[in-house]
Amino acid sequence: IKGATDAIINVSGGNITLDDANQAVATIQQAAGEDLNIIFGVSVNENLGDEIYVSVIATGLNDKEPKLSEEEIKAEVAKAVETMEISFENEATREILVTNPLPEEDKLSITDERELTNTTPFDDPEDDDDDLPAFLRR
Repeated sequence: IKGATDAIINVSGGNITLDDANQAVATIQQAAGEDLNIIFGVSVNENLGDEIYVSVIATGLNDKEPKLSEEEIKAEVAKAVETMEISFENEATREILVTNPLPEEDKLSITDERELTNTTPFDDPEDDDDDLPAFLRR
């Protein structure tokens, strides 16, 4: 945890107090350093009894690596570009052959031989009571 910049901490226990959680968080902060940004929570699990579990997710551990200057980055990129060789001359052309084409879908025709009788149009002007609230329509 030493050198971490951020941490999420969960303290779980059966008979846990806020003081117990604060002691656990303080111990982690001492190990990581004073610059640690902490978000912590406490959960009570009666099945744990007197046991306490502390879960820590720490980030920013690799942020302390020395950063390269802009000139050093440009030099590294230029060195990598100089050694690149791209050749498309030996590329083989590939053919895709379809040996078993998918069968064509059977076209279904649906016919309804029943006659439509006693039908009313959907937009019946006589039933145009949208202006009335539902409780007044009944």
